[in-house]
Formats: sequence, C-alpha cells, structure tokens
Amino acid sequence: MNYVNWLLFSFRGRINRKTFWLFQIAMLVVVTLLLMALGGETLDQLADNPNSEEAFNALMALAWKINIVLLWPKLAIDIKRFQDRNRSWYWVLIQLIPMIGPIWYLVEAGFLPGTRGPNRFGPSDPNQPNQDSNNNDSGHFEA
Repeated sequence: MNYVNWLLFSFRGRINRKTFWLFQIAMLVVVTLLLMALGGETLDQLADNPNSEEAFNALMALAWKINIVLLWPKLAIDIKRFQDRNRSWYWVLIQLIPMIGPIWYLVEAGFLPGTRGPNRFGPSDPNQPNQDSNNNDSGHFEA
C-alpha cells in the first residue's frame, strides 16, 4: 500500500500534527473548489439574492453530499492523529458533543504533541523510517 492510500483510507498507524494540518488545509481547498464547480449557479443565485432560502438550502445540500463522500479520508486522518496521541479511535466522537467537543478536538488533535517514539499504535511516523534512532527528532511538527 502506498503512502497516499495508507494516509487516506487506512485506520492503522499514526500521523503527526504537520500531516494533520496539511490534510485539513487540503480538505478545505477541495471542498471549496467542489462547491464552486458544482454549485456555481446556486452561488450566483445567492450573490444576487443573499436572502434566498432555496439557494442556501441547495448549497447546504451540496456541501453535505461532498462531505459525505470525503468522510472516510477525514475519519482515517482523525483516527491516526488520535492514535498518535495514544488514544483509541472513539476519541474522534468527541466532536459530536455540542460546544465543547469541537474545541476539545481542535486542541487535542491540532495543538498537542503526539507520543514520542513508538506507542501501542505503532512508530511515530511511518513516512520517516529510523527516526527512533535519532534522539533529537521525534518526527513531530513543533510549533
């Protein structure tokens, strides 16, 4: 399995914060481009009449469809990020708790460093072999 397939479709392994954030930015760009390409006419209707409930609902329906298609890669990334924090897959569900869940998710997945060295989910970053022999670099993005 190549790296991209593993990254987007597998729930095994770990990813660091840098990979997590790069995926989030890429996902935002992809969703925006798809909305613009597939919902161009609806966006034009909203530009002409910002209070058009029908156009807004059509755009939201399209956004939901796009996000459903991209759900598997999002879950794969989120699960690997939580595994880097030495947490089980079900921590991804923290996002479903109103108000505090998305904030907790953002802090946990986006800002806190992962476990240094191997943990129960595998080595720090499978994309960087032999990093455990280098004591200075854990393979994690340090802000």
